[in-house]
Amino acid sequence: MSNVSEVISKYQSETDSSGRSLYSDRAQYYVPTNSFNAAPPKVPVHAFEKERIEALRKDGGSTIITLDISEQLGLSFPATLPNVLARYIRLIAGEACTLDVEATSVVYYVISGRGTSSFGNETLAWNQGDVFVLPGQTSARHTPEQDALLYALTDEPFLDYMELSPRRNSPHTQAVLYTREEIDRHLEIQYSREANADDAGKAVIFSTNATRSMGTTTPLLTVNVNTLPAGQDQRAHRHNPAALTLSVEGEGVHSVVDGTRVEWKDSGVLLTPPGALHSHHSRGTKQMRSIVVQDSGIFYHSRIIGFRFDD
Repeated sequence: MSNVSEVISKYQSETDSSGRSLYSDRAQYYVPTNSFNAAPPKVPVHAFEKERIEALRKDGGSTIITLDISEQLGLSFPATLPNVLARYIRLIAGEACTLDVEATSVVYYVISGRGTSSFGNETLAWNQGDVFVLPGQTSARHTPEQDALLYALTDEPFLDYMELSPRRNSPHTQAVLYTREEIDRHLEIQYSREANADDAGKAVIFSTNATRSMGTTTPLLTVNVNTLPAGQDQRAHRHNPAALTLSVEGEGVHSVVDGTRVEWKDSGVLLTPPGALHSHHSRGTKQMRSIVVQDSGIFYHSRIIGFRFDD
């Protein structure tokens, strides 16, 4: 252990004649009139049309398409939301594709097709309409049995911002499969209940034994299937988490986000900014269905989810 003279000597060597040191040179001071007026770039209302078109191409090989608006968000790392990164994974029959990320976990929705995903010594089989979660600390090799399209979401931007590494072998990041059949069965339970004016929608949230106390899917992400009968409207509301809405069945459906009307498109993704007033409107002949992902975990943990109707 250093003695006092050694500490003083080290300090003197790092301090110039004006008394400044390398430590004080790193300091910056901000003296605002209102410390809550910091203005980082806003999260925009955004539909990822270019990425959607690329994902639905019939030519080209298996590929990963990142939904990245980090430049608009003022971030130095890829991000779809400040805390979330989304990707399409287009899979062509006979061509496997590997996703290797440093994330707590990866949530997938199977937009179309069927196949398997191998990670470590395990393999999980999936079909159209399934949702599954894989650990984010191991490479996942996705092998389609036919042409397929996956939608994948991670908490990479949150970890990048916090300069964190995911914990391995956590009960929060074990592989989980939610099958289309079980999703539909739980939606039937939801629809069997009497409607209430305060209903936020007819939805089923995906959770696990490790995350159910907060009602989330992973420590950060909440994923649900949201539905709306044909001809109906979802009541306008707000919440602090931002949201990504993937159109699964969006014929004749549109959203209104802070006064902006956005038409739904097949397999399109709509970004709803945090705190934005938004509603969904089904004018087609089929039940609206979507996969909604929010960075709710940090808000539930902080007790600031901020949900409210505002119509």
